[in-house]
Amino acid sequence: MDDANAVPEFTISQPRVSTMACFRHFSVHGRASTQTIAQMAMTLIDQVCAEYRGAHAVTVDQPSVILSYGMPEATGEFDMWAGLKVRPDLPAAGKAAIEDVPSQRCASVVLCGSLKHLGEAHQQLMQYVEAQGLRYGLTFREWYLYWEGEDTPNNVTMVTYDII
Repeated sequence: MDDANAVPEFTISQPRVSTMACFRHFSVHGRASTQTIAQMAMTLIDQVCAEYRGAHAVTVDQPSVILSYGMPEATGEFDMWAGLKVRPDLPAAGKAAIEDVPSQRCASVVLCGSLKHLGEAHQQLMQYVEAQGLRYGLTFREWYLYWEGEDTPNNVTMVTYDII
């Protein structure tokens, strides 16, 4: 970058390992494959936001959505959840379930940039986990902390892999 004021198209933080605190997850479930993941994500996000609005008479303009994924099966399919981190006393509602996710050791990176760079964030994190000799847990998550749209460079997404 020649211009001192130029901003990179995206950045990915250095990987780190930390222990995430437990949280209450208000979520809906689906099944996906690498071919259907984007469509399923949008469907589940719309569904979880609708369930939350309907059950709690509140508007969810721009929630901090969490997409969670189980490890792929031999068929290439995997379980997928879209959810919201909610108050500890919030009950399940409609098709949405409540899960109290326990404290978990995670490896993570933060992507600042458009969704087209999400694969690079996952790749960097996988390389780190393997280089450190860590073992994957059962779940990985994408925490959409700030969202303006799929193509904007202003999104902030944290990618976490449970490790054991």
